[in-house]
Amino acid sequence: MGSCNLDLDSNPQKQGVAVNKRVAPILKSIGSILEELFPFYLNMGMTYHQYWEEDPEIAIFYRKAYIERKKEELDKINLSAYYIGLYNYHAIACCSPILRAFSKANKPIEYMSEPFPNTKEEADARKESKRQDNLERLKMELERSAKKKWIVE
Repeated sequence: MGSCNLDLDSNPQKQGVAVNKRVAPILKSIGSILEELFPFYLNMGMTYHQYWEEDPEIAIFYRKAYIERKKEELDKINLSAYYIGLYNYHAIACCSPILRAFSKANKPIEYMSEPFPNTKEEADARKESKRQDNLERLKMELERSAKKKWIVE
């Protein structure tokens, strides 16, 4: 059968303990990996006690939560970049009549007075508000034209 190469560890604290030469480097590398990852998990919010002394599954949950947080942050950054591009596009589109050399429209289009809506509900509320404003304006114009007809006749 195979012989197992056992040797005494050179560490003075562990003298007298037989260690397999093929396993010892792996154990040391796992320890060094854990030491390298420790600051990363501290940054995630784990405590020293949780990382070194409690259940290792806690680290898995901290890592999953960290990945989700980072994903949400990237989504926010991506959405912000999209809106920046959209605002720039809209601003350039408003200026485009000035940039065309032979166009008869030589005045820029008015830039929007409100930011773009963030949610569908907000967009619907703005549409409803605009519709109400248009109805009010129409009523006022109808009243004004009706008054003019009565005054003229």
